[in-house]
Parts: sequence; C-alpha cells; structure tokens
Amino acid sequence: MRSIICLVLLVSSTALADSGSAAGSGSAPAGSSAGSGVPSAGAGSGSAPAAGADTPSAPIPIPGPPPPVEPNPAARKACVEAMNGDPAFADRIVKTAEVQLHDKLMAVQVTKDVCTLRDHGDSQADVAKNKKHVLMAYIAMWLVAAGFVMFLWRKQQALKVEIANLRRDLDAATKDPK
Repeated sequence: MRSIICLVLLVSSTALADSGSAAGSGSAPAGSSAGSGVPSAGAGSGSAPAAGADTPSAPIPIPGPPPPVEPNPAARKACVEAMNGDPAFADRIVKTAEVQLHDKLMAVQVTKDVCTLRDHGDSQADVAKNKKHVLMAYIAMWLVAAGFVMFLWRKQQALKVEIANLRRDLDAATKDPK
C-alpha cells in the first residue's frame, strides 16, 4: 500500500514539475477552462438530455491536457538568430535549461528517496516485531527438545531399574534349587 502511495507521490511530483514550467507559458487563452476540470459554457453541443429525461446521461468527460501550442515561425527564427549572434546568450539559455532539468530530476529523486526510506523503516519495524516471534519459536522448540530428552532419560532409568530387578530375580532363581 505504501509503495502505491509513493508511486502516486512520484507521479504527482513529476506532474507538478511539468505544470510548474508550463504554468507561465500562457498556452490557454484567457477565459478558457483548459486544465481546470470544469467544462466551459460553450463546451456542450446542446445534446445533453433534459433534467427529467428517463435516458441515462453519459458521463462527463474529463478534459485532458491542452493541445500543444504551435511555435510561431517568425519568433523561432528570431530566437535562433539571437542565439547564433550571441554565443554568451546561447550558453545562458543552455545553462538555464540544464538547471531546470536538474531541478526536475532532483525533485523526482528526492521523492524516490523519501519512499525508499519509508519502505526501509517499515521493513525494519517488521523485522523488529518478528524478532520476538522468532525468539518465542526458538524457546518453544528448545523446551520441546528438553522435554523429550527428559522423557528419554526417565524411560532409560526405568529400563535400568527393570533390568536390575530381572537380574536379581534370575540370580535368585539360579541359586535357589527347588
């Protein structure tokens, strides 16, 4: 169960890192409900059943991520020219992209590490709890073994006494002529 929670945390931290970098991109037009989970007023086509209709209503679809924004060719050309014209600017852009990637990977790694530490703590608690059970099982087995050895020892002592009695009876029978 905890690994499922860790997996959800991992996916959500990745999604948050992705949404954090795309939040300021302005990809959704003003007034739209893209990504909000609420359909806009013009989203329906008027084919929804009336409030008192006997037909079952179709489930409301959950909107997916907004479609990718097509880059503006003129802006792309201007950016490429600026990067080619100024190598320091190009280096800053590359370093910024590397820092963002590093931060995103570190967030994912931290989440994995937290999950791993939690799993190790749970395992340690389970082993500590089960040590008592293992110790009790060993004690029970030693008690059974000691009881069995005592049983055999008493049986052997009884057999020795019986052998001694039989020898005495045999000696008495051989000495006493009837």
